[in-house]
Amino acid sequence: MATSSNLFLSPVGLVDFAILHEPRKWSELHHKSIYDAENGEYSTGLVIGNEEGRHFKTIVDGYVQKKLTETIEKAFADLKENKPKKVDKYKNAMDWQKAENVFTLYYPYTQIEDNDGEALDAWKFKFKRKSKIMYRDKKDGELREYTFIPQFADKEGEPLGSDYFEENGLIGNDSEMRIRYKPYSWVNKKNEVGVKLDIYHIQLLNHIPYQVSGSQNKGSLFDPL
Repeated sequence: MATSSNLFLSPVGLVDFAILHEPRKWSELHHKSIYDAENGEYSTGLVIGNEEGRHFKTIVDGYVQKKLTETIEKAFADLKENKPKKVDKYKNAMDWQKAENVFTLYYPYTQIEDNDGEALDAWKFKFKRKSKIMYRDKKDGELREYTFIPQFADKEGEPLGSDYFEENGLIGNDSEMRIRYKPYSWVNKKNEVGVKLDIYHIQLLNHIPYQVSGSQNKGSLFDPL
């Protein structure tokens, strides 16, 4: 399990479509996300703009690029050893990637646009974590299950329990928060390389209760590019 030494703190952002109070999973049958304690996950979008957004995007890009470099180098070395004719014409692993586009990249964010489709100086970053996590115990090597539940704190760092949300409502769009997270880089069988931002703890700085009305336009909050 992760310790504080490998966790990072996001900048302050605006919540967009938070599922943080119970684990949910998308159901094709119901055409919506439904409660699922075994296979569900907690998730939220966090809109971060302007200088802080650009800086955090650079950090996230770095996670992906690091994993891409490691993956390309290993794949290229394997081919040089086992199928050298496939890569003999390339000077190095990066030349091979640029020419063949072997691996595609996934970034856990999208750029915000205004009502006219113009890009704004802001990005929505996706944070999530499964409710049931399997891990191997370092002491005895046994596979164990861990049930994850997000921990919340207020702006002073004091814990917020379920009674607070029962009294004040669930976390709604445009609430302000920052997230303590762990980046998890991955590569799959489709040769896609990316990073997942795993939620660990949430600091709620400005609570706007959830309402059924839908997202508000972020256009006035961020500058156009």
